[in-house]
Amino acid sequence: MRKKAKHILELTRIDHGLIVAFAILAGEIIALKALPDATTFAISALCGIFIQAGSFAIGDFFDVKTDVANRRLDRPLARGDIKPKTAVDISLLCFLIGFILAYTLNVQAFYIAVIFAILGAAYGYYLKNVALVGNIVTATSMAIPFVFGAYVVSSSAPLAVWIIALIAFLGGTGRELIKGVQDYDGDKATGRNTFAIAAGKQNALFSAKALIFLAVLASAVPLFYINEYYMDPIFLALMIINAVVWVKAASESSKMKDLEKTRRETLY
Repeated sequence: MRKKAKHILELTRIDHGLIVAFAILAGEIIALKALPDATTFAISALCGIFIQAGSFAIGDFFDVKTDVANRRLDRPLARGDIKPKTAVDISLLCFLIGFILAYTLNVQAFYIAVIFAILGAAYGYYLKNVALVGNIVTATSMAIPFVFGAYVVSSSAPLAVWIIALIAFLGGTGRELIKGVQDYDGDKATGRNTFAIAAGKQNALFSAKALIFLAVLASAVPLFYINEYYMDPIFLALMIINAVVWVKAASESSKMKDLEKTRRETLY
């Protein structure tokens, strides 16, 4: 039982879900300019975690051949520890729970959750095979939780939330281009048409670095253009940490050094 639970957690990427929960909390705090009540945060966080888990489970179902070719022993489907049908069942259950939780919040949150789930399923089924489009879809899913959090507690999302979502989108796209280089051989062997295959590894890495640079620039916008964050020391410290992580990632990716480590660092 314990092993099976471990395999399910690997399939659904619980660590990513926790990051989604943190992003939702950030969106709520920025929109409210205060902490949300515990119940609202708990429901919204669980919603994000379940939708994200469903997306990963269905994605691994569609991606199992590529994962086997890439020898992704960190994926339970590729190892044979979880059956494909089980992965589909887990995905549908996670989506259903996520939709129910979102509906208890408000209509806006429900619509965003549905869009989040559709993007995840569409990516796994087809969009991952479309050069650059698949990367953009994945990056969009990294930006959505901030906006979702804002709409959970407000009828609109403030500019600061949209800027943070933009940073996540730009950095996320760069991160996904790095993943395309990392998975180049397996993707090519299984006939996938990723950006790295279509444009070449070096062009993909150059594009990733350019997007990361834009993400760093975007992170400075609130410091100068949003009054409540103007030269705020806490925001400045966070921006510097963000810039250091992204610049380090860009430098290591250009040297083709430990791309998996680079992707993990940029995720957090």
